[in-house]
Amino acid sequence: MTSVNCYFYPYELTPEDTLADGYKSALFKITAATLLIWVDLAPDSKFPHPTSYVLISATETRVEEGGWWPVLNGKRILYGCRNPAAVLSPFEMESSRSC
Repeated sequence: MTSVNCYFYPYELTPEDTLADGYKSALFKITAATLLIWVDLAPDSKFPHPTSYVLISATETRVEEGGWWPVLNGKRILYGCRNPAAVLSPFEMESSRSC
């Protein structure tokens, strides 16, 4: 069984924020107040690996693919349990992906 880690960013993102994937440098457009859940699909990996960004606003929910930790306004966020802004889900979930 492969598990995944879900991290919940405890602050709302706004259109003024710039959210990017730390590996792919892909920018994710924020058009309204948005909640961020970052899913680490291979938490024991030390190198770039599949991750997902779940972005939830009042009008839409979308999932974006990534490859590393999220970067918000030029700063890495949700980096491990030591990061005080990270709220790690207490639940372990099975991944549908195999390593």
